[in-house]
Amino acid sequence: MDKKIKNYIIYAVFIVLLFLSTLFKSFSTDVLWPKDQNYKGSFDGIIFSDPQDIAGLNVTRTIFKENNKDFVKYDISFLYEGDFGNLRILGNPVGQIFLPNKMNPVFSDVTLKGEYNKINNALFQDNLKLKDLYKKVPEHDFSAVSKVRVPLDKEVQEVKFSILYEPREINHGLKGNVAKNAVFVTNARVESFRDTTKQEKGIKNESKNFQESGYYVNSIEVINERQVKSISFESTLNSIVFIISIAAAILLIWLDRSKSQVPLLISMMLSVMTVSRFLDKGATAFGILFIWTITGYIVSLLSYAITNEGNKIRNNDFKRSIAWTLIFLLVNIVIFIIPRTF
Repeated sequence: MDKKIKNYIIYAVFIVLLFLSTLFKSFSTDVLWPKDQNYKGSFDGIIFSDPQDIAGLNVTRTIFKENNKDFVKYDISFLYEGDFGNLRILGNPVGQIFLPNKMNPVFSDVTLKGEYNKINNALFQDNLKLKDLYKKVPEHDFSAVSKVRVPLDKEVQEVKFSILYEPREINHGLKGNVAKNAVFVTNARVESFRDTTKQEKGIKNESKNFQESGYYVNSIEVINERQVKSISFESTLNSIVFIISIAAAILLIWLDRSKSQVPLLISMMLSVMTVSRFLDKGATAFGILFIWTITGYIVSLLSYAITNEGNKIRNNDFKRSIAWTLIFLLVNIVIFIIPRTF
């Protein structure tokens, strides 16, 4: 069999080994987007049983910090022109809701039915600025849950109250908080909706309003631009390095030179370092220190097998591979492990 064909078969074995190594639990999307730091969010808002009976609906939204915690406050006012009805407060309000006299809330947990899937589709396909990033988060869709029902009565026509929520946070496993967001939904006609959240340095507020299937939707994203740009840059750089490392290895095998062992080894080790991120997976410390190290040793032996005459691994190659593996481990500690400690 032609030596180049044998070499490409050996390299194919490496590629299979490379992708199989990412199947370990030490490599997963949960490393980059931890489930315990990215809880499932719910819509904010108010849903009326008879939206045609509502006039002059005005909403003011403010995101503010208190005692190192972020909150979303909605100041809501409207005129009730019906006889009897109900409104449902969406989501999970925090703190007490102060309603006008004669309006007594009823507490009951329900998941509302409606076109909420269409609202989610509209948000994550067209309207959220970081929609592609949010899709990496497990259970990124908003749910339509409600814990509070408020009876409406013709005796109380002018209604004013405030609702307090915690914004949904999007957290990266290595970068920390990337964004906060909140989505207000109502089925009544909105006369005025204002966002009064202050713009902070390095933070960008993105607001969007649209209608979907009879619902009025107003979203806000509080984006940490520095972190978002950092994640995007690192992901792009990683993909470029991975693709170049594969292409370089294929070219070096084609050139079939005995002096190409070191460049070939470096390109294969770069593939090991970048394959998990290329697949949108992160690597744990265990994966970096142990699985990558074992893979690196095997890769070193394969690089000798490709460049040696007769595709044989000599006794000295085992010792040299240990040295290369230690260098590989040291590089990974400097690039990946040490930055995580700060």
